[in-house]
Amino acid sequence: MDFISIENEEDWYENLSSSEKKNIQKGIDDIENGRGFSHNEVMTLAKKRIAALKNK
Repeated sequence: MDFISIENEEDWYENLSSSEKKNIQKGIDDIENGRGFSHNEVMTLAKKRIAALKNK
């Protein structure tokens, strides 16, 4: 079995801009404070919106 060594690989996070890091942190904060939607909630909303658009 082959294993991939990540020992010498650079952390991709360190290559992000400060703006990208700030937006990631905002997303984490939103999730931790209940400001988000579950997959099921998003799917339900999307189906309703698609149905509404079809009925126009």
